[in-house]
Amino acid sequence: MAEDKPKVGGMMVEEGPWGVPAADSAANQSIRDVVGNKSDVRSDTASQASLVAVLRQTLYQAGIVERHHHSGERWFGAAASASGETHIADRIGAGAATAEAGPLVVTAGNDDWGTWTQILGSTDTPADGGSATHFDLHRLVVRAAGDTAQEYFIQIALQENAPGDDPGASDAYTEIEIISAGVGALATIAPIDLQAPRATAGTKVWMRTRAPNQNTSTLSITIGIHEYSE
Repeated sequence: MAEDKPKVGGMMVEEGPWGVPAADSAANQSIRDVVGNKSDVRSDTASQASLVAVLRQTLYQAGIVERHHHSGERWFGAAASASGETHIADRIGAGAATAEAGPLVVTAGNDDWGTWTQILGSTDTPADGGSATHFDLHRLVVRAAGDTAQEYFIQIALQENAPGDDPGASDAYTEIEIISAGVGALATIAPIDLQAPRATAGTKVWMRTRAPNQNTSTLSITIGIHEYSE
């Protein structure tokens, strides 16, 4: 009696290099192992993933990038009624015309970094009605600066707790440098682009600043984010 050939999902698996391997096989003995099975889970583990798994991972990542670039922005200022570390910021366009969110304020130290100030709370995102799973910081506007033509260093961290004195390898953060244009006026005429790590919705965001050669100085800012789902 002839031996039954193996099956995958009810489909007969032919033997030889062009047969269909079992799903998610890590074997690397023939052409079929390299090509893979249509049921392979997406993966970019080069030493084990089939071409099908790599292709599925590539399409998945491309979809995230597409949704990121074609999603709307949400802009935030200081919350009218902040609550602990959960609610820190209101959307600038959500209030009535006479109750728009004001800027978030961070203060520099004495020719040193100021303390970390929270600028987004754990319930401030998602702000798209609840469907977004991720966000990243997109742009920043400095509405007012404490000093004219002043250099400011800015660090922004996206994590549960503020970093220590200096953020390290375990911290998710970004940093930029700006030079203010004026005191008490729009310190930056156009939004400043930010390059920052992607964060899960609900992640807290912290910011601090330093104004070299100043014993203290403030920045009043609004922050813009992109939200999207995987």
